[in-house]
Amino acid sequence: MDVLDKYIDAFKERFAKLPFIKAFRGKVILRKVIIFLTLFSMWLSLLAGALFSPKRITYSKQQLATSKSFENQSGKIELTKQVYSADNQILLLQMETQDYTGVIAKGINAKNLKWKLYAKKYSEKTRMEIIPLTNNKITLVIQNLPDDFEAIALEVENTTPTGSDVDISIKSYDEESKKKTKVKELSNKMLFIVTAQNQKMEEKKLKYVSRESFSLDIFKEERAFQVKQIEQMKKSIEKLEESIKEDQSTLENLTREAEYKVGSDLEVINNNMTQIKTSMNTKGLNIKQAENNIATLEEVVASIDKAIEAVKDGSYQFNAPVTSFNIKEIQ
Repeated sequence: MDVLDKYIDAFKERFAKLPFIKAFRGKVILRKVIIFLTLFSMWLSLLAGALFSPKRITYSKQQLATSKSFENQSGKIELTKQVYSADNQILLLQMETQDYTGVIAKGINAKNLKWKLYAKKYSEKTRMEIIPLTNNKITLVIQNLPDDFEAIALEVENTTPTGSDVDISIKSYDEESKKKTKVKELSNKMLFIVTAQNQKMEEKKLKYVSRESFSLDIFKEERAFQVKQIEQMKKSIEKLEESIKEDQSTLENLTREAEYKVGSDLEVINNNMTQIKTSMNTKGLNIKQAENNIATLEEVVASIDKAIEAVKDGSYQFNAPVTSFNIKEIQ
């Protein structure tokens, strides 16, 4: 440590003897002016950055959520895909809907959905097309959206009647007139916010295609998914059959061993044999269930093939027409 201290003291002594250091020490006012100017320039740079840099708007996780339900429990909408093509300024959004008002599982009737589009930056040519596809799927195509659009907002209104909208009871005038507060109506609107910079946004070249092309892509994706399920079911059946053969072999071995066992040892073997038989029975039931599932999935694939042919020959009946909307500025 003594050697290190000597080196430090020697450096300080040499540094203090430098001409500009001596001059600076002797001029207190100059030193203060230089310090002030340094701090002032730093303050100016911060101020300029705040004034001239683009304003950044932060959104909450709830605002950026891609799956939302209507407050009045009329349904649910999920934003499943976001693709932006900077080459031709097209933003593609794919939605899946779920209706809560009916007794069967289905999508929301596209005719009952009213849309509004807002954006921070857009051109006079920016417009949005709503393309209802199959069952519960809807595609939104926003054309001529500049690559610096920052963010867009989609307002969706669901006009589907709900159970809360229906009231067939007879009310007393006196009782109703005494009510001072009105019950707040649950909202049938929701808002999706899509930002240019988000992890779920894909960037790739797109070309505007017809509703039929979108539908064919969706049908083909679903068909591939169902075929994959059928293949998995068949593999599961093979594994279950192999497992049953192994159980059968074990059961035969235990049966032979039981001939030479008595008392508690025989009881243990009998219990093991009972468990194996139960397992074999369960596996057999699983095979039957898998075979039934395969038959159902094959019907689904056949139905999809029929729909694909109908789209190709123009006879497919879509559940709503294509509609176009102009854009509004986000305030």
